[in-house]
Amino acid sequence: MIDIDFFKKVNDTYGHDGGDSILVTVANILKIYFKDDVVARFGGEEFCIQQCGPYDDFITRLEHMRKRIEKTAVPHDGHEISVTISIGATNLQGKLDQQIKCADDRLYKAKENGRNQTIYQ
Repeated sequence: MIDIDFFKKVNDTYGHDGGDSILVTVANILKIYFKDDVVARFGGEEFCIQQCGPYDDFITRLEHMRKRIEKTAVPHDGHEISVTISIGATNLQGKLDQQIKCADDRLYKAKENGRNQTIYQ
C-alpha cells in the first residue's frame, strides 16, 4: 500500500488540478518500476501493488521508486510541486484481504513514524 503524504495540502495549495498532476506523475513512476505487476489506484491518493516475485527485490524496487518520487518536482501552473510517499508492504501468505490489511497497517506505521519511508516487517 502506498499513500501520497500530505496530499490534502497539495489540493488545498494548488487546487485539484495540481493534485491531479501529482496523481498522474506518481502513477507514471509506478508504471516504470512495476510494469509487470498489478498496480491499482486504491482510493483518493492511495495505490496498491501486488507482485509475485522475490520479496527482497520488491522492497528494493519500492525504495528506489520512493526515492525517485521524492526527487521529482512536478510542474504545475508556474510552480513545482514536490511530494513524498509512505509505503506499507507485506509478504504475508493468505487471502488478499488479509494481505491488504497487513500492508495497510504497516502504511499507517510509516506515517506515524514520520512519513516518507517503507515499513515491510
